[in-house]
Amino acid sequence: MRSNWLLPSVFSFLMVSLPATAAEILSWQFNATENRIDFTTNTAVKPEAQMLANPSRLIVDLPETRLNQPTSSQILSNGIKSLRVGQFDIDRTRMVLELDPEYTIDPQQVLIQASSSKQWSIQLPTPQPIKSFGRSAPVGAVAVFNENGQVVVAQPNRPKTIVRNTANTSVNYIALDPTRTGILVQADRQSRTQLQYLSGLDIRSGSYRITIPNARLAPGYQVPSESQRYLTVSAQGDDLAILVRRADGVKVDIVRQYLDNRWVYLQPLSGGATTRIAVNRPPVDVPIDVPKASDRPAPKQDTSPPVRPNNGRVLVMLDPGHGGKDPGAISPGGLREVDVILPVAKRVAEILAKQGIAVKMTRNSDYFVGLDERVMMSREAGATLFVSIHANAIDNRPDVNGLELYHYNIGQSFAETVYSAILDYVNKNGFFLNGRRVRSARFLVLRKSSIPAILVETGYLTNEAESARLRRDDYQKVMAEGIAKGIIQYIKDRN
Repeated sequence: MRSNWLLPSVFSFLMVSLPATAAEILSWQFNATENRIDFTTNTAVKPEAQMLANPSRLIVDLPETRLNQPTSSQILSNGIKSLRVGQFDIDRTRMVLELDPEYTIDPQQVLIQASSSKQWSIQLPTPQPIKSFGRSAPVGAVAVFNENGQVVVAQPNRPKTIVRNTANTSVNYIALDPTRTGILVQADRQSRTQLQYLSGLDIRSGSYRITIPNARLAPGYQVPSESQRYLTVSAQGDDLAILVRRADGVKVDIVRQYLDNRWVYLQPLSGGATTRIAVNRPPVDVPIDVPKASDRPAPKQDTSPPVRPNNGRVLVMLDPGHGGKDPGAISPGGLREVDVILPVAKRVAEILAKQGIAVKMTRNSDYFVGLDERVMMSREAGATLFVSIHANAIDNRPDVNGLELYHYNIGQSFAETVYSAILDYVNKNGFFLNGRRVRSARFLVLRKSSIPAILVETGYLTNEAESARLRRDDYQKVMAEGIAKGIIQYIKDRN
């Protein structure tokens, strides 16, 4: 996979005199794979962001910052029209992300966060049709967090109309749901109307806040210990307040009602709100005996080992990256990433199946599957392990080569086991494979997975020797066997 640097634009350059103390943007890029904007400055900055309508656009201002180059622009796709960066006035650099006319994004789903005071990322949700939000596109402030998870700059949310619950509603259950993708709130059986609630960012704490008007917590009830890491529940006058901390990828964005009038399921859009994420294809079954949907257990909240399904078998979701209109990385000799990783993934599936391990694939031929869709397939299949397979590339560095394994949060042990198995097996079979470490990364398919998930970068297509090996059928076979051995070893170690 490869990140694209933004290109110089033909837009005019505004010459201005800037303060000597102004920060300077050193680099910025749009990561199309992760749907993310990354930028770096030479000194600390405090971004300010808001969502505007007509047309829908995300405005990110960097006060006391200069660009030191002409306005730059990149034409994008998949609901995003363009991204422009320029000098807005004498002491302010502005980024403008403009959406296609019929699309928009919810400002509460935009996550702007720093890995340091000089390195920032803007994680964008998948653009949605404006009509799915009602009559008009959503607008409002976007919260900005520093490297410690604290709010740097944010404006209060627009006031919302409060609809009161029936008098003194008693809430007798609040907890994080088992998949860590939402919150379950239950009222007592005497509540005959739907629970009403307000939601939005709590500026002071930097948490997501849900307020249930005119409600109280049932006497003696305590939030389960496994949920206390994420949730704080307190009485605020006549209301009940729930604060959801941003931790381990948990990010609550929307709320919806489900089951009956006494339950509210507060669920992130990115965590599987199927009413607003289109899933065009079901997961592809490998032809073996896999668990039926009716036998599939709900994923459990576990911070390290995978959980075996009730039928005693692990289900591995294999994800050959890219596909269709997205060929992935391409070598100088024309070898495409998709032509390497699909046969490798198929061989891994065959090996696991022969070992009696249930397997599904996000795709089994060359067609495009969206990133959110891949995570959704895994979740709906009830997978207990997720393995995404890729080949790497880097511009102007033909010397870089080797294996890399990525994880996020609960996948570290899984990644380390598979990494060691691949290196050992490939080198024992007469092919030299350089090891480039196990790393943590916020790839969408990793951070949105609630099960141990890893991403395997089998090698660099931009390295001549490694590209030549990756093209060979015998090397693809050995690579697949190494990946499979690591998966099998991890399963054995934890079951």
